[in-house]
Amino acid sequence: FGASGAVTLHDVMTEDRRALLDLRVARDQRAFIGEVARYLATCLLEMKWQAITIRADGAVVGFVMWARSPDDGSYWIGGFLIDREYQRRGYGRAALVALIESLRAKPGCRTIVLTYMPGNDVARRLYGSLGFRETGEILDDEVVAHLEVAPQTRRRA
Repeated sequence: FGASGAVTLHDVMTEDRRALLDLRVARDQRAFIGEVARYLATCLLEMKWQAITIRADGAVVGFVMWARSPDDGSYWIGGFLIDREYQRRGYGRAALVALIESLRAKPGCRTIVLTYMPGNDVARRLYGSLGFRETGEILDDEVVAHLEVAPQTRRRA
């Protein structure tokens, strides 16, 4: 079926555990993305990353995490993946758009940052299509890309 249902983002709950740990990317993506268990451990141990379950039509279809840098206040996206059974349906794009909008609304959000492995052309195209621009920096062997976001403004009545 297509991306008929809305993609929604949820804080990770205990009952999501099995579905999250069962998420798998396509074989050709395994060199570019880690296991969800590793990302969940990072969230738990570092206590700065927020783990998010991605759902579509009620099913757990993916995972992503975000954090705010204490250094410059930028917001970071990490550990993003959509299960191989749900790829190529628009869920990844929809989840990123929803996350970007959610982060944009947070206090002081001016820049959203993410990284991806060189050679991950699918990620490069997706992120580029959403406005992320490579900075030329390499962090832990990954390409750094920024999305500059306009601050939310309130209209005066």
